[in-house]
Amino acid sequence: MNALNITICEDEAAQAENLRKLVLKWAEHGAVGTTVRIFTNAGDFLREWRRQRGCDILLLDVQLGDGQNGIELARELRKDDNRLIIVFVSAFDDFIGLGYDVSALHYLVKPVSEKKLNEVLGRAREQFLRQPRYVVLPAINVRLRTEDICYAEAFSHYVEIYTTGQSFRLKINMNELEEILGNGFFRCHRSYIAGMAHVAMINRRLMVLDTGKTLPLSRRLYDDANQAFIHTLFAT
Repeated sequence: MNALNITICEDEAAQAENLRKLVLKWAEHGAVGTTVRIFTNAGDFLREWRRQRGCDILLLDVQLGDGQNGIELARELRKDDNRLIIVFVSAFDDFIGLGYDVSALHYLVKPVSEKKLNEVLGRAREQFLRQPRYVVLPAINVRLRTEDICYAEAFSHYVEIYTTGQSFRLKINMNELEEILGNGFFRCHRSYIAGMAHVAMINRRLMVLDTGKTLPLSRRLYDDANQAFIHTLFAT
């Protein structure tokens, strides 16, 4: 999978840094690719989140500085996003009940135990992997569930994306599209990207989709394609 994006929203620098170190230690021991970002106030995080939604798991302090409230931030986030995994962190357990109102995964009490954080992050990762993932196609602003995308094919000045029900044409190069699609897709040829969830079989020359469509497979990519195929089989 692509790197797991974890954000820490904590106004106390020492607490934020301690959480960051514990998260990275968990990621290293579990061989989980992880990026960690720190925000010291709710406003900055909310603006960034609205701009690019670049967060999978949020470790959120309940009582932020300057009268900011983590519970209120979570309510604001939930207006538009039910997928973001929220874990509250607080020095007090007074607000545990409110965590249920915003579907928080857990409520950690400071000082945060490394063992407990590891357990919660493990659960969060499992929940993240079970969730459907979406991408937004640039320029045409179409939102697609990634598991519905069968493959993409490059032509001279555009790319055609084929889903289980329709197709979409957009001006983009394959490198950019490959980056947008991310986990679950494989660039099997310079002109094709395969949705691995739809690959029924592979050989050294072809990838055969569950629709019957065959995609060319570059010979030098066979080993990588085979690994991706096996990984997808065991992940489903």
